[in-house]
Amino acid sequence: MIRSIAAAVMVLGAGSALTGCAGVPSSVSELVQLQTVKGELAYRERIALPPDAVAVVEIRDTVTDKVVKDTRIALQGKQVPVPFELAVNRNMLAADGKYVVRGSIEQQGKLAWVSKPVALTRSSGTTELGTLLLAQQHQAQSQARTLPCGDRQISVDFSGEAMTLVAGRSSFALTQVPAASGAKYVDNKDPQTWFWSKGQGGMLQIKGKSYPECVPVTATPAAALQGAEWRTVSKASHPARLNFGADGRISGSAGCNRYSGQYTLNGDALTIGKVATTRMACAPAAMKQETAFLKLLNQVQRYAIAADGTLTLQAAGKGKITARR
Repeated sequence: MIRSIAAAVMVLGAGSALTGCAGVPSSVSELVQLQTVKGELAYRERIALPPDAVAVVEIRDTVTDKVVKDTRIALQGKQVPVPFELAVNRNMLAADGKYVVRGSIEQQGKLAWVSKPVALTRSSGTTELGTLLLAQQHQAQSQARTLPCGDRQISVDFSGEAMTLVAGRSSFALTQVPAASGAKYVDNKDPQTWFWSKGQGGMLQIKGKSYPECVPVTATPAAALQGAEWRTVSKASHPARLNFGADGRISGSAGCNRYSGQYTLNGDALTIGKVATTRMACAPAAMKQETAFLKLLNQVQRYAIAADGTLTLQAAGKGKITARR
């Protein structure tokens, strides 16, 4: 009787042990389904992050453009590099799917820094991505931003670590390089051409020639016209000149004589009152050019400034005045 009871106890114990062992592989199997992505976010610029900055790392499906998994890290005053670890269930990643990992930093709820997407393939265990280098997300990333640099007007368009610089009729492709402060972009073919972005402005050098600091104008219609003098685009030996003052006065040279008058802005609508001129006699060709310019000037109805800095004053009909700084 005692032997029977002992045997029964041994069987029950063995059964319990087997049940426990069967549970271990199940738990391990669940862990194997996780794919962990590790790395850090960093940037080259010596720019401090505000206390409210939030680091974001996401895994995105490039086919559906949907976020598969993401993590948000409140930095609370911490600075780069920012280490991250993101675990995703492998079952959420198709074996033949196309996925990328992208890092970013938000400031005041807006995207301020962003990395290039890094390809991610489904695998088991841990995927080490190293450093995801961030670049400033400029407000004008999808649109060219016009900046006056002294008497030279340029257009800059940022896209990650690349930048397009347009100055007059010349266009340059620049790439970001390490800099002590701000973000410096150098021409891919000519190291003597660069733009050093600092805040919303910057410093400019083109083919070895340095220009005054590029300072953004305020976002008002008048500010876009005021400042440096405009010169008409013409084959004439003495192009006309236009100066739009902050006091609502326009003045300049019509090619021979000086002129002055009043102008009024309303959005892109521009009207110029009758101008007064000096009465100096010039060569017939110059006088003919001047007469045509002054006639168009009094017929101007609106204006536009192109991405390359060209100013167009549209007059009634098909007449127009084109000028550059």
